[in-house]
Amino acid sequence: MTPIEQRTQMGGSSYLFIGFLIVWINACQSHEQKADDAFEQVKEKKETYSESEESVLKEKPSNPFKKSEAEDQWCKFKMETEKKINMNEEMVKAIKSNRDSDTKLFKKVSSISNENSDLSNQLQAYEEEEKLRLKSFKTKIETELNQIKNTLNDWSKKDKK
Repeated sequence: MTPIEQRTQMGGSSYLFIGFLIVWINACQSHEQKADDAFEQVKEKKETYSESEESVLKEKPSNPFKKSEAEDQWCKFKMETEKKINMNEEMVKAIKSNRDSDTKLFKKVSSISNENSDLSNQLQAYEEEEKLRLKSFKTKIETELNQIKNTLNDWSKKDKK
């Protein structure tokens, strides 16, 4: 063997020896240290879990029967509008109950009261129209689904023959 080959062989075994030495040192760490590390890891996980649990509990509980966003917007709009209409009616009553009001003001207030009532009627009519529209849409979709189902059933029966 040449001196270069001897150094290469020794170098390779040196690296192997150093690797085993590092593994042996890590494996020989005290069991108490490993237990302490494991305890710290569990403690950290527990803290993380409790924090996430608290954040979940702080959130609003989800409602499986929650209305769609459009329905929520409609309900909010309707309630706000009805509240304003009712406030307008109260103001109309207050102005009409004032005996000092002249005839021109009384006529203007009556006109405004009629417009306010018309808005209330439009709100109700829109809601009824939407209910009818939804019912019509559901009927149309169900009819088309039944037609598709019947067609597929017919094809399935023909395929079996």
